[in-house]
Amino acid sequence: MYASRTTQFIVGIFTILGIIALAILSFSLGKITLVESPGYTLYANFDNIAGLKTGNQVELAGVEIGKVARIGLHNDRARVALRIQNGVQIDSDAIAGIKSAGLLGDKYVSIALGPGEKTLKDGDVIRETQSAFVLEDAIGQVINNIGSGGGGSKEADKAPPEPITPPEKSSPQNSTGKNMARLFAIALMLLMTAPMLVESRAWADDPMTVVQNTVNQALKVLRDKQTPLAQRQEQLRQIVAGAFEFTEMGKSALGPHWRQLTPDQQKEFTDVFVSFIEDSYLSKISDYKGPDYQVQFLGSRMEGSDTGQVNTDIIRSGKDPIHVNYRLEKKGSDWKVYDVTVDAISIIANYRNQFNRVMNNQGYATLISDLKNKQAALAARLASH
Repeated sequence: MYASRTTQFIVGIFTILGIIALAILSFSLGKITLVESPGYTLYANFDNIAGLKTGNQVELAGVEIGKVARIGLHNDRARVALRIQNGVQIDSDAIAGIKSAGLLGDKYVSIALGPGEKTLKDGDVIRETQSAFVLEDAIGQVINNIGSGGGGSKEADKAPPEPITPPEKSSPQNSTGKNMARLFAIALMLLMTAPMLVESRAWADDPMTVVQNTVNQALKVLRDKQTPLAQRQEQLRQIVAGAFEFTEMGKSALGPHWRQLTPDQQKEFTDVFVSFIEDSYLSKISDYKGPDYQVQFLGSRMEGSDTGQVNTDIIRSGKDPIHVNYRLEKKGSDWKVYDVTVDAISIIANYRNQFNRVMNNQGYATLISDLKNKQAALAARLASH
């Protein structure tokens, strides 16, 4: 009897230990924590998180600085709560992007610091985000384009401004930069040239109307074939300059390196960057042949009292639509575009990646030299028309 009770006690102990071990293993594999780690919480809103899960890492410069604490919905977007370690400072112009650890690896959130002077605190929202790249969607678009006979070489939307990095240093990163420079030109050109599928409203105190009015004004200029090309280019430059916050875009694109520049260098960079962006799309004005595209305005949403987003689809005959979204910020009484996403890829985030690589490896002198060379080549192209 005594031996039987002893045996039962030992079996019970091993059973309890086994249950505890299984529980620990389950929590570990499921990345579940019973007690919230010390730190503070920031929020980021994404259009698509594509497999991101609670417990996935949050990284800064490749170093883990936190975990994904919670995921939910907020205004039809995925809201991700990021638990950041104490002592790690994230500025107000930082960009949160969802990336993959290898082709089939886990998703994680990567933070890229910006030039913001304000440090985010517990409960604040990271305004700039870049949603996850969805491989299945990209493959579907390629298949659809091939099926419709779109090889790419005959499309007007494939002729670009060049990337910032020198062409002789070809690499996968440079290819991405080149594609994003092309997409930026597409977004700006389509904003100006495509006929709308909705009527413009009479007032101009909201993001949607700003984008629509910019289209209407630009169409009048583009359809005026009697005015010399150089004059129409200048008119379009003024129209788009009134809708886009190019100065802030340049500051944000340079990221944390902005604070390292002297005031004279900041002014120099801003002037060259603005000229580069403007000339990038103005160089394509002469290629305008008519309404080859249509813009479908899907709607707009407010993200706080001073930021909003206008969602559009670029409708192309026989091909998948291009999703182009314009992010706007209220400056005084005016709404200005401060970023453009093309198929969920942020233009500013991609320029920041390019600039950051050059600044880290070669410094400001190389970056501004490359940028000036690109801008000069674009300006020469404009003058030759």
